[in-house]
Parts: sequence; structure tokens; C-alpha cells
Amino acid sequence: MKKDGLTRQSGSGDPVVALPAVRQVIRDFNPGAPLSGVATIDELMAQSIRQPRSLSLLIAAFAAIALVLSVVAGRVPRAGVARGARAAGDGAAE
Repeated sequence: MKKDGLTRQSGSGDPVVALPAVRQVIRDFNPGAPLSGVATIDELMAQSIRQPRSLSLLIAAFAAIALVLSVVAGRVPRAGVARGARAAGDGAAE
């Protein structure tokens, strides 16, 4: 199907390849139309989720660090108290 110099195709080809032809048709139709910031839908979608994904990874990293610290902090005082009680000769810790 050909109309106004453009051919509509469905497929998995790279849409950036058709960009010069699309720009030329738009210039022929409307010479004053701005043609900056052209991107594919896939690029726009990837850009829109980039920051939330980065923030999610950062929060997950801090959560993992907090979990490790809480496990380590939870074990150290108990071990220290038990060792101190044994060293003092108190049988209550055993």
C-alpha cells in the first residue's frame, strides 16, 4: 500500500532506517514542521521507566544492607553477653 510516497510495512525491521524518508515527506508536506527529538516508542518507553527502575534498585540495595546489618547486630550482642557470662564463671549463660 503506497500513499504520499510512504510505504506502510509491518515487521520487525529497524524503524530508524526509515527516518530520513519520513523526514523528507514531512518537509515536503510542511516545510516549517519541527523534526527534533524523534524517537521510537520502544525508546520512549525505556526512557520513561529508567529512573523508577534505578530508584527501585537503589532502595533494594539499601534494604539488603539493612537486613545484613540487622542480622549481624542481632547476633553480636548475644554472643558477647554469653562469652562475658562464661568468662565470669556464671553458669546462667549455659
